[in-house]
Parts: sequence; structure tokens; C-alpha cells
Amino acid sequence: MARTHYIALASASLNAGQVTIQEDLRPKKLRNFLTEYNSPLLPYAQQLIYYADLYQLPWTLVVAISGVESTFCHQIPRASHNCWGWNNGKYAFKNYDYAIETVTKSIKLKYYDRGLNTPERMSRVYAPPSKTWAYKVRHYMNLIEKESISDMLTEQFTL
Repeated sequence: MARTHYIALASASLNAGQVTIQEDLRPKKLRNFLTEYNSPLLPYAQQLIYYADLYQLPWTLVVAISGVESTFCHQIPRASHNCWGWNNGKYAFKNYDYAIETVTKSIKLKYYDRGLNTPERMSRVYAPPSKTWAYKVRHYMNLIEKESISDMLTEQFTL
């Protein structure tokens, strides 16, 4: 008797003996985007997406905020790992891993869970009195989302 094997990665569908696996393209998009900006966050692309998913935030949000607050971590206090202007830029994180987790979790708890769940709503608390912060965050979110990937292919395996 033949045994049926199912394979599932990011997302999959089954069709008459075939498994279609569609790769999660977000890490490639984010790596490409961060490469364009030569961002120190580039090695942390996977963590940025992981924590966004864990805390149910848009996967582009935390990166976009770093773009507005520090030009993707290029303009931060020395050794602070503070790409997000946390505590008006006066807070120093011990490393980027800790910074990404802390900032993402804090945005979830202090903003999203309190109904401030868009850049426009967040801006009143996160970046007062800026009238352009939300627009800039939204702009970067859109650029990241639309980042093109040349190898956006779906792989098919026949079992």
C-alpha cells in the first residue's frame, strides 16, 4: 500500500497527488529592502518578521518606524541599538535582538491593544507633535510591501 506524504511550509494546497508549496516571500522582500538602505537591521530581517507575527502586527511596521526615526538605524546614539527613537532616543538596548523584541512587544501592548492600531492613530502618542510621522511610516510600509523579488516562484512537488 502506498503511503501518502504531505508537505507544508509557508502555505500549501493539495491537488491530485501534487503538493504546491508557496514560499513566504516576506524575508526576501525585507532583506532586499534593507540591503538598499545598507541597514544594520539586515541580519535581523527574520526576527523582525517573527516578532511582528508573534505580536500580530503588520510585518512592515517596526521596520518602517526605524526608517522614520533613524534612517533604518544609521542615525542612532552610539552602541544604543535604538533605531526607533525609544524614550526620545535616550534609551540604550543591549543588542538588536533585544531591541526588536522589546519594541515590537511594546508597540503591541501600548498602542495596538489600546486601539492605536494604525500609524495615523499611533502618531498622536508615539511622535507628537509631528504632522508627517504617520505619512512617512505608511510610505515605508508600502515600499517594503511592494519590494520586488525576481524569483517569486511557486515550487511544485509530485509525490
